[in-house]
Amino acid sequence: MPTIGCRVQRLRPGFQGAGRRHTASTIFSVVRGEGTTIVDGQRLEWSKNDTFAVPGWASYRHLNNAASHDAVLFSYSDEPVMRSLGLYRTEDADPGA
Repeated sequence: MPTIGCRVQRLRPGFQGAGRRHTASTIFSVVRGEGTTIVDGQRLEWSKNDTFAVPGWASYRHLNNAASHDAVLFSYSDEPVMRSLGLYRTEDADPGA
């Protein structure tokens, strides 16, 4: 659909992503593995089959604390709509602890 953006992310063992934020709202579904996403200072622990949301302009970063297996996240967002309206912005950001 032209109004929904979809992505798949593979987080290698020990992955610690950089913090970021953007104006699009995003829903994540955990396909495989377990880890943590820090959203505006709040730690969200997740594992296979969990679903969680990151609201627009919230700072977040993903962590895969496993030493031996990947985590896979599928996400969809309203990024295409925000881009078409000229409202999409993104920046590096520290989500806190």
